Amino acid sequence: MSRAYFLLAHGILNPAPGSCRTEEAAGLPWHNTTYRRAAFLAAAREVGLVQAEGLLQAEIRRHHPDARFVHCHHTVLRHVNISKLVPAFRHAFHGGRIFGAERAKYTRWGWVTRLQRVVLFPLVALLKMLRCASLLLDRASFSRTLTNIATACLLALAHALGEATGIASGIGKSATYYTDLDYDRARFLNPAERHLLFSDSFPCQQATRPIPEHAD
Repeated sequence: MSRAYFLLAHGILNPAPGSCRTEEAAGLPWHNTTYRRAAFLAAAREVGLVQAEGLLQAEIRRHHPDARFVHCHHTVLRHVNISKLVPAFRHAFHGGRIFGAERAKYTRWGWVTRLQRVVLFPLVALLKMLRCASLLLDRASFSRTLTNIATACLLALAHALGEATGIASGIGKSATYYTDLDYDRARFLNPAERHLLFSDSFPCQQATRPIPEHAD
C-alpha cells in the first residue's frame, strides 16, 4: 500500500541517478517541500490546504528578504505514507475531492466542463496509471507487480472519484477529514512498518538507490 501510494503521488518526480547538485530557484515545488508542522497547520487554517504552501513562502520572503530558495537535488526526505487499507482510501478520496473542488473553482469551469469531468472520471485514474505504469513493475516478483498494479489502480480510482465529487458538489467536509489523515500519518501505519520511522536516513551517495519495499 505504501509503495503504491508513493509511486502514484511522487514516483515520477524522483531525480535521476547522479543528480547531486544544488541550484537557486524562484520558488519551491508545492507538496514536495517540508515545513514545520505548526506553521503549516496555521497557514492551512488561514487560507486552506491548497494555498498554505504559497502563503508560507510569501511569509518567508516578507520576513527574510535576503533569503534564497534553492533546489537541493541530493537531499533525502523521510516521508510517511498511510499503509492501512481503509484510511488510505479515505485519504485518496478526500484529497481528490479537495483537488477537484479547488480546480473547478479557480479555473471557473462552466457546467458543461464540470459534467464532462464528472462523467469521465475513470479516465483520470487510467491516465494516472499509465503515467506510472513502468514504476509499478517489480522485475524480481510477478506477484508483487500484480499487487502493486491492483493497489495503485484502486487508489487512483478513489482519488478520481473524489475529484468528480468535488467538481460536482464542492469541497464539503473533506478538508477536515483530510487534515486529520494527512498530518499525522504515523497513526495509520501497519504495526509491522512502524520500525521504519526510526531507521537511519540514507547518506547522499545512497539516495538514488531503488525505493525500499515498504517505505519511501
